[in-house]
Amino acid sequence: MDALSLFSDDERQDVARLVRLAAVALEAGHEYVLADRACLVTADGRRLRPQPAENAFADASGEATGPLDVLGVVLDLHPTYAQDNAWARTVTAWLRRRDCLVRRDDTAAVLKIVSRLGKAGGQLADADEVMEAARLVALQQALGEMPKKLRDPLGPGIGRAILLNGFAYDKDGAEQSHRVKPGAAYLPQALETADGDRFEVAARKTPGLIWVRRSYARSLLSAAQAGDLSRTAFLRLLGVADAPRLTPVREVYDPADTKRYPGDPRLGLARDCRWSVTGRWVQTIHKGADHTLDDVTSSDLFAVVKNIAAEKDMDERRRRTAALLRTLTALLNSSDQACVPMARGHYKWNVTGETAAIWVWWLRETAWLEDSKGRLQPPADLTLRTPDTEALYGPEDPGYLHPAIHQALATRTEVLTALGVSGDPDVPRLMERLRELRTVRPMTPMPTCRTA
Repeated sequence: MDALSLFSDDERQDVARLVRLAAVALEAGHEYVLADRACLVTADGRRLRPQPAENAFADASGEATGPLDVLGVVLDLHPTYAQDNAWARTVTAWLRRRDCLVRRDDTAAVLKIVSRLGKAGGQLADADEVMEAARLVALQQALGEMPKKLRDPLGPGIGRAILLNGFAYDKDGAEQSHRVKPGAAYLPQALETADGDRFEVAARKTPGLIWVRRSYARSLLSAAQAGDLSRTAFLRLLGVADAPRLTPVREVYDPADTKRYPGDPRLGLARDCRWSVTGRWVQTIHKGADHTLDDVTSSDLFAVVKNIAAEKDMDERRRRTAALLRTLTALLNSSDQACVPMARGHYKWNVTGETAAIWVWWLRETAWLEDSKGRLQPPADLTLRTPDTEALYGPEDPGYLHPAIHQALATRTEVLTALGVSGDPDVPRLMERLRELRTVRPMTPMPTCRTA
């Protein structure tokens, strides 16, 4: 064990002696201690630890170059490690067992190394603009060559290991450049593949949101050039989002807002929390619940809605509103993201049913959709104009959703009803309307007959 301290001597650069010392330590059973020492020497003389999350070294049995060399994650060991002797073979065999040794031409193995690096909090070394573009193209090509079921688990980790060029707007609407991890960036309209306006059109210059540069539409490869992995699919795989990010409610607010029980990882959000909205409060009361579990919110979504509501240009506001509604369709149709359990807390969580997530309730009760007169109303106070609703409310009722927004979402009305906009009336609504009419226009009593 005392001999292992020799690895701490940075001046001891006799590589052959270091290789022998490492081999003796391994044969003596000290591999776990050795793994924490800078016991390896690279071709350029650096001393590094054999930690898979930090470093990967080229297997001399493979090709001398590989398609992902541009990433710089596979390092060459000193030539001494490739010598044909027992010491070198012992050390290299140990590195293989630790997944520290990789063939440069094994792209799948190199991609796993990059993903592992990102998950451990590491990052690819800084590079100039030309080198960075080449790295992204190499990653896109390599991932495109892999089966989808193998590449999908690697994407998020790779995304954490790289930085993209992005931009955001300040409070005055001026564009500012940013370097951003894919998991914190949004997809601009220029890179959207879906029909119609999407999230960037909805957000416009909302401060605080970071978008990847539109130039990636030119510098990245088409699907035909990258094994059917389009530039948009590649960026999404790395973590770039095309819709507002939903984030779990955390225990960072007022202690009265949240609650946990020992041994249960679920976090309860109180019925009377700071975001309390009437519909959520009523529904939890009705179901005997005092919390929702693992609720989700979205500060980016709320910021965009407030920015849309403040838009002065009416035509632009309607276009942005329609774009946001299109963007939210998938989220609102996802039971995992739009619905959460309700529970009563009594020594443990007792689930009583399911309700909309807090972000959905907030959208339902915030005045951001226009009625037929152009006034902002909460979605829950609006009605779709259809033949049935016209027969019930008349053609001039001001509570209809603005026709421009309705027309833009004519094939996606499910997103409107998910937000609480009323559609064709059901029996309870018909009965309620009849009661309203009877209150407004009491029935005239029938004349009585006089007898002679």
